[in-house]
Amino acid sequence: MSTGRGRPLALYETSTPAARASALQAPRPAQPQPASDTYPEPTPKGHPVRATLLVLALLVWALRDVVRPVRLAADAEGVTVVTGFLGRRHLGWGQIERIRVDRRSHRGLRSEFLEVDAGDAIYLFSANDLGELPDEVATALADLRVSPA
Repeated sequence: MSTGRGRPLALYETSTPAARASALQAPRPAQPQPASDTYPEPTPKGHPVRATLLVLALLVWALRDVVRPVRLAADAEGVTVVTGFLGRRHLGWGQIERIRVDRRSHRGLRSEFLEVDAGDAIYLFSANDLGELPDEVATALADLRVSPA
């Protein structure tokens, strides 16, 4: 029997309310339960490998701060800056074009960075990197730069 729209009539469309109620209360055939050895144990939620790699990366990054705590060193010959993860680069005073404090305000937050412009590269250092305020370090570098060697 069809409704004329290409689909068969459902039980509730052809039967009385009593027949529908008895059909809904009829016991369903039991589903066979799979043997416990045919399915693997469920894996824990999340990604333990990704979490482990993230923790290791953070530990290595923190170890860098312990191994190389000095980010900027200056003497009468020039400045030594950290490049990359563990590298260092010495810049003579002649290579340095400008040293200034970069101040920015964004969404109510202020940030200050010491900017060392070496022409081919710009090095930025926060107060956390320097251990002092960028203004104080810029003043000390300016004094070192103009003092006679």
